[in-house]
Amino acid sequence: MKVLLCLTLLLVALLCSLYSHWLPRHGPESRDFVNILALPTSRIDQPYQDTPFQDTPFGPTQPWLSQPALPPLTGSTPGPPIAGRAQRVIPPHAPCLYTRGRDPSDGAWFNYSTPTFLFYAYSAILDDRPSLKSPPVVRVIAVTTKYEDTRDPNRLFMCALHYPTGVVYTPFEKEPKGIGYGWPINSDWVKEYIYTCPLGNETLPHSVTIVKGPGHAITSCMPVEVVEKPWRKKEFGICVQVTYESPNPYLMIEWFEIQRILGVSGVGIYAMDLGETAATVIQHYVAEGFVTLRHTNAITPSDQHFLLHGSPVINDCMYRHMYTYQHILVIDFDEIIMPRSATNLSALIIQLEAHYRATRGSEPPANYVFGNTYFFLELPPNLNESPYFTFLRHTKRVPPSVYGYAVKSIIDPQSCVNMHNHYCWSVTPGYESRSYVEVANSSFAVNQHYKRCHLNATECDQAMAVYYEDETVGRFKSLLLTRVKKKINKIFHHNI
Repeated sequence: MKVLLCLTLLLVALLCSLYSHWLPRHGPESRDFVNILALPTSRIDQPYQDTPFQDTPFGPTQPWLSQPALPPLTGSTPGPPIAGRAQRVIPPHAPCLYTRGRDPSDGAWFNYSTPTFLFYAYSAILDDRPSLKSPPVVRVIAVTTKYEDTRDPNRLFMCALHYPTGVVYTPFEKEPKGIGYGWPINSDWVKEYIYTCPLGNETLPHSVTIVKGPGHAITSCMPVEVVEKPWRKKEFGICVQVTYESPNPYLMIEWFEIQRILGVSGVGIYAMDLGETAATVIQHYVAEGFVTLRHTNAITPSDQHFLLHGSPVINDCMYRHMYTYQHILVIDFDEIIMPRSATNLSALIIQLEAHYRATRGSEPPANYVFGNTYFFLELPPNLNESPYFTFLRHTKRVPPSVYGYAVKSIIDPQSCVNMHNHYCWSVTPGYESRSYVEVANSSFAVNQHYKRCHLNATECDQAMAVYYEDETVGRFKSLLLTRVKKKINKIFHHNI
């Protein structure tokens, strides 16, 4: 009996140790970890076959990490200013002014909280995709008190749908769909969700209010957005999670141009507390029609509140472009989903679909997930390349990340219901018979991730002890150099 007890305690200790090892770290970098081991896929990435370099430990002060000085704004044309971190929340008793949609510069959230249940809504978008196989619904993108952790009856809200002839009340559809892991607002932990308002046989409402029931005293309302349906879809678009503070403007230009070279037709960006230099770059691409810019304002003055905005704006972007693009990449400014042999994203999708049909004998999946590979900026760069470039200069990478870590996706926006920063969490009924997410083999493409090492000093030294030369981006060097130099001259009026 004592032996059995000892063995049981030993097993528990081992499981606890493994659990603590895999727990995501707190803070922004914890979002790099997503466990997709249980996803319906049997295709696991294979490691690259490269000759590794061996090197000494790297510290955080390598001389090549110093970025070029930011360009002067004198002579540039920044255009309209981009909203900062100003808190803007529409209170429950504000007048209902939304009957014709919402301006892209309006980043306000709507407060429908009760004393015991927080409810902040960002947008409400009509979802009438044929793959629903049901009447249209209204998707409400929100952050609220953790729905699954409470049995508080105050969590049971209703949709007050506003029509020219009056208001119709309908309960939310089942439980909300999670789109994130949450973050505290003051002392309350909230999470990101999509709530759904069924319309049944009703026509399209012009706005919606989130209420406890008929007879409510709430007067504010959100516009129900109806997205455009162009007669012809573009092939690839990108949705970026919330953009804030001062991203490297040269990296942004290089990123925009490599995405264009790969076949991307447009990028959805949501700005918050954005520096003037980065804003100048974005406004240039807005003027060209390559970037669609929207805003999101602070819910509270908290320093870390931007973490709550990442997945809500990704889902807002996905729903706004569900009829615009055949495929949407969900990546950040320091990432490229890079084909290993295909010359562009269109050729990559053809490769993936052909491989899937040949090996599975069925329809391709709705969404593809790509394994992560870090190109840590502390690794020795190619000093023959200009320091104004990141992708061309930093050509050394560490071994691919473990399965499920920091993956990024190319999704079919007709299929996905709730999208996290890393992969789609569920699909519409019309896609449920297909593998709803497939991990692409690394021989086809990987997510190339350029950043400083975010681990502790010991882990960074271990991670960078072995690294590989990888010049996949070099295939596009001539075209990328020409485009980036031209853009820097046009935006900032100086040459590199």
